[in-house]
Amino acid sequence: MTQEKFTKLIEKKFDWFIQQGYKMHQIDTNIIFEKSFGDNTYALKFHWGEYHVIKIQGIIAYKGFRQVEEIIAETIQREPDYTIKKIWKGEVPKEFHAYANDNLLTNSIYISNELQVQQFSEFVKIFFENEANFFFKKYSDLKSIIEEMNLLPSDKKASMIVNNNNTAFLRIMAIKYYVDPVEGINFFDETVKELEPVKKQKVFNVIIQNLKTLKTKLTHPT
Repeated sequence: MTQEKFTKLIEKKFDWFIQQGYKMHQIDTNIIFEKSFGDNTYALKFHWGEYHVIKIQGIIAYKGFRQVEEIIAETIQREPDYTIKKIWKGEVPKEFHAYANDNLLTNSIYISNELQVQQFSEFVKIFFENEANFFFKKYSDLKSIIEEMNLLPSDKKASMIVNNNNTAFLRIMAIKYYVDPVEGINFFDETVKELEPVKKQKVFNVIIQNLKTLKTKLTHPT
C-alpha cells in the first residue's frame, strides 16, 4: 500500500472523527485529529512508516490546556503543544499483520489493504470512546492533574506529561504554579537544585534556563 493511498483511505475511513468536529492534519508521517473547545484542545495522533505494508505505532490521545501551552510557547519560542497524554498500550488485534519485511515485530499494527484500514479505524474508535474520552473528562482542570501526579510513585509522576523538546519540567512547573503559586516556585527551586550538578550538559543547561525564563513570565506577567 502506498503512502498516497493510505492517506486517502484514512480521510475516508475516519470520517466519524470529522463528524465530531475534529480536523485532520498530516505532518510528515504523523496523522493528527484535533478539536479545540473553549480553553482546551483535544487530539489523537498516530505515527506511521512505509514498508511493503504500512506500519502504525504510537497511538496517543492528547489534551492541551491553553493557559499552560501559551506561556510555554512564549518561553521556548515554539508553537503551542499539548499538556498531557494517554498512550494506547493494548494488544495488537489478530486482524493485522505481525510481520514487516519478513521480520516479526511487536506492538505495532501493519496494514496492507483497504479492509484493514477500516478495521484500524474501528479499533481506534474503541480506544477513543473507551479510554481517550474518559481521559479527557477525568483531567478536566489543572488541579486534577496535580492530584493524579501526587498519587503516582516518583518515577511515574511525569508519565502523563508531554515532553516534546524536553518541556515536561516546564509543564509541571506551570501547572503547579497555576494551581498554587507557592508549589510552583517550590518545584522550580527543587528542580534547578537537582539539575545543577549536570548543567554542563547542554540539554540540562537549556532546561534550567527555560525554567528561569518561565519563572519570570509566571511571576511578572506582562
